[in-house]
Order: sequence, then C-alpha cells, then structure tokens
Amino acid sequence: MNIENIQLEFYKDNKINPVSIKTTGEQWQSHLWQRGNLYENHLKIPSTWFNKKSVLEFGPNGGENAIVHALNGANVTLIEPHLLMHDRIYNLFSTFNLTGSLSEIYTDTVEDFTSKNKYDLVIAEGFLHALTDRDEVVKKLCSYSNDRVIFTYSDRYGYFFEAFKRFVYRRVLDIEGVNDEDFGTQLLYAKKLFFTEFSLLKSSRSFDSWVRDVLLNPCQTSETLDILPDLIKGINDTGFSYASGSPSFDMRDKYSWYKKTIAGSIDDQYWENVSFFINGNNDTCFLDKDLDLIHQYCDFFLDYSAKKIKFNSLENFQSIASISNWCHSMDVNLIIESMHKGDSKFIINQFCTSKVSEVWGMPHHYVCLSKGTHVNI
Repeated sequence: MNIENIQLEFYKDNKINPVSIKTTGEQWQSHLWQRGNLYENHLKIPSTWFNKKSVLEFGPNGGENAIVHALNGANVTLIEPHLLMHDRIYNLFSTFNLTGSLSEIYTDTVEDFTSKNKYDLVIAEGFLHALTDRDEVVKKLCSYSNDRVIFTYSDRYGYFFEAFKRFVYRRVLDIEGVNDEDFGTQLLYAKKLFFTEFSLLKSSRSFDSWVRDVLLNPCQTSETLDILPDLIKGINDTGFSYASGSPSFDMRDKYSWYKKTIAGSIDDQYWENVSFFINGNNDTCFLDKDLDLIHQYCDFFLDYSAKKIKFNSLENFQSIASISNWCHSMDVNLIIESMHKGDSKFIINQFCTSKVSEVWGMPHHYVCLSKGTHVNI
C-alpha cells in the first residue's frame, strides 16, 4: 500500500502534539477517568484485562494513552513516525517508572510497518481518517492481533456539527482576512465562537490544541469521512467481528436472554442510530433524502474550510431548512444565510446565540473488533 498520510506531515511541519495532556493534577485525573470509562463501559475491556498483555499502538503521539495501559500492567510497543514525540514518550514512561513496560518505539508509519509478532491488542487511534484505503488498513491491523483491535474513524454523519463549526470559523477568518500564519488572531476568533461551549465539555485536551487539530487542520476534508458498514465490510475474512464501540449504540443484547442468538446486524444498528450520531440524541427520524442532503452539506463545510472549494459553491444547494422534522435545520440555515452579508460580528452573534452552538454530535467513533465469536466481557 502506498498511502499518503497528509495529517502526519501537518503535525511534523507545525511541530504539533495534537493531544498534549498534562500528566499531573486535575487534567490528568480527568484523562485517567475518561480512558477508564471508554475501555470498561464502552469498549467492554476492564482494566484488569491489561495485566501482562501485549499492546501494539500506532500513532500514540506523546504516549498519554499508552501509559494508561502500562499503568494497568501491559507491555506496550509503539509505532510513532513523528520523531518529535519520541523524547516525550521516553520521559513520560520514565516519570511513571514504567520504562520496563515500553518494549520498543518504531518510526514506521502504519503502511510501512511489518512484523511477524502477534499482540493481544492493536490500536490505531486518531489518524485513520488521514489515510486512503482505510478498509485495507483495518485488515492490516487485524493481521497483527490474536485477540482485539481498536481503531477510530471520522463518521460521515456524526461529523456534521464539527464540520459546521469549521465552516463558520473559516468564513469569519476569510471575511476578516486573517493570515494563516497568525495563530494569535486565529485563536482570538476561535474563542469568540467556541470557547464558552468548549469549556463545558471538560475535555482533557486544551482549547489551543483543539483549535489547531480540529479547526485549522487542513487534512480533514470530505475524503476523510466514513460509515462503519463500509469500513468493516471486509473483516470477515480476518476472523474478526464487531464487538463494541463508542458511541455505544449496539442494542442487540439489550433485554435479551444469554441463550438467545443475537438477531440483526451491526449495519442495521448503525443506520437505526444515525440521528444519535448527528444530534447527540435519537429524536429525529431522517429520511434517506435528508441524510443525502446532510452528507452533501457536511462535505461542503469540510472542503470549504480546507480551502478546496469557494464559498459561492453553496449557491446551488437545496436549503437545509427543507429537512422539516429536524429541530436544528432552521438555525443552521439562518447562520448560513448570515454569511452572505460579509459581516463577521453578525455571523459570530448569530452562531453564539443559536442552539446549534451547543451541539457537538458524535464525530469520532471508536470501534473494537474481537477475534472469534463476539462475547461481552
């Protein structure tokens, strides 16, 4: 595979650690709790499972997630092509007196890495969207595991409101003529638009880091979005199957007796919960034509914010207000219409006083695959 990882080049050129987390104090305690909640309650892997397990992680950045597995007793092998991160990883493991749990750090990309070893858990978090042939990469991850694989992807529908935020932000920057090199001014406008709601998320990453990695990252385009059924359609040949995920939406086991065979497919579960991915709740019944329009707008938002297309490309779109049973369609439409005035203060006010400023959706999905029969542990 010859896959161009444009996100890696963005991080290298700008010397960015996309998820820089302080390893002391309240932020670190919050990070530990969030990772524990993710693995135990969503991915159904208890912390005790990691003891003496081997973990292979691609793209660990500064090792802030990998160290959690080491704290739980795992031996970790890390594949990090961003050399700026290597010293941070070594220092982090040294700080926690866990250098003995760090088996190796390789500089390969996921495309270039080869190994005859098998690991209990293989992880690829936060970068799969930046690759092409992503379904093939998932198969490659499976080839290194004898038990479980965890990866993340950018969901086509769940990304709508994050893409919308990028779109609003880019339009304001364009109207104000903010230079791409002027991060101070970029940060100022980001705070005006998003800081209040971002601070309510209690994210373990800083606002500055989020602005760089989510709002300004040019790598996130319409080509980086996926739906789960497409990503996992070829894994049956690998012996792996869908086991769990976050957001948690697989209800096939709910209110069921353990002797009863699980009915339905994970594909069906995905489509039944698209509203949850978009809104953060499941209170809208979208028609196929509605989802097509949301998909079209999401693609436009991302490609405009990445400077791939012009703002006037929007003129030929059907109004998003035509989705009559969606509580957010009118607000989104009003904000889009406000952008034609070319008044950044008006746009900022229109966005910040709207209910959609509070909506984040479910843009990034975790998927856990297990080898053999799916069993919740």
